[in-house]
Amino acid sequence: MKALLFIIAIILFGFVSYISFLNRGHEKIVEIFATSIVLGIGTALFSMTFILKPQYYEKSFISSVTVQHDRHDINLQEIDYYDSLKDGRNFPSIPYSNKYLRVKQFYFQKFPEEFDVKKEKLDLQLYLDILTYSILTDMFNQFSNAWTSNVEYIDLPTGSLIRGNHGEEKAYNVITWDDIIKQTDYRIFEKFKPNDLIFPPGGNMKIPKNSKLKISSKPRRFTLTMEDKIGKFQIRVRSLQGSRSAGEIGSMLGIPTSDHQNFTTYTYEIKFISEIKKWRSGSPEVVFRKKWFSTIEKILIENYSYNKYLENAKEWYLMYGKK
Repeated sequence: MKALLFIIAIILFGFVSYISFLNRGHEKIVEIFATSIVLGIGTALFSMTFILKPQYYEKSFISSVTVQHDRHDINLQEIDYYDSLKDGRNFPSIPYSNKYLRVKQFYFQKFPEEFDVKKEKLDLQLYLDILTYSILTDMFNQFSNAWTSNVEYIDLPTGSLIRGNHGEEKAYNVITWDDIIKQTDYRIFEKFKPNDLIFPPGGNMKIPKNSKLKISSKPRRFTLTMEDKIGKFQIRVRSLQGSRSAGEIGSMLGIPTSDHQNFTTYTYEIKFISEIKKWRSGSPEVVFRKKWFSTIEKILIENYSYNKYLENAKEWYLMYGKK
């Protein structure tokens, strides 16, 4: 693709030079040359703006956590949000209230009696932070495992399965706990040590060779980005909003509408994104990366269990949240 743009720029340069030469004569050759260079470069850059936008794919989920104020019950609803294929174009998000949303799973969790509000107030903010981290680490662990394990790649155009073993064939970088700590001031790290949290065996994660891992963290928001010359892969977990109501979960539980104000609902978005640079589209590595991302999608969806995330968050909070 780069070579094609260069050839186009040279052709335009020669064409403009020839026309200018015919119209203006030999005495203007220096001015003609400079003008032609500017036009050629401008044309190439203009073409890159429209032609070389990355291939963009994302998968998103919306989930709601409802907390009853006078009891520490946690109710959860997992909902499909939207699944969109993007190819360098704007794609509007489907509204949360869209009629095509469907409930996938429903869970119920209650904290032990010792967390009764009269005895010890539950640090809900910390709990939600831990829940966010629980979701993210599980997803990224699956991401790491898929890169170094026997997997079945899903060929998106045909839907066929292609087996591959890249544990030995594909080199990788090792990410340690210290690498993560250095990039974040997320407050749960002030309370936890590496061994307290679920992390890959040996405390290491594996990402593709010559790639870099970037972490962005804020309260109830986490983004992990793996980026290299091919493109980037992101996992985002963030809290979208909080409302003083039991919402749809309350209706599912049969809670009277008059009691909905005794609850607060927190809405989460979980998203993973792949961007592949188009000018690398002919590379064998890009073909593999696309198949690998399809596998990541399959693995994440199959292991996407809020029941597990809630149990992890509850366990971590009870063990370490009040230290």
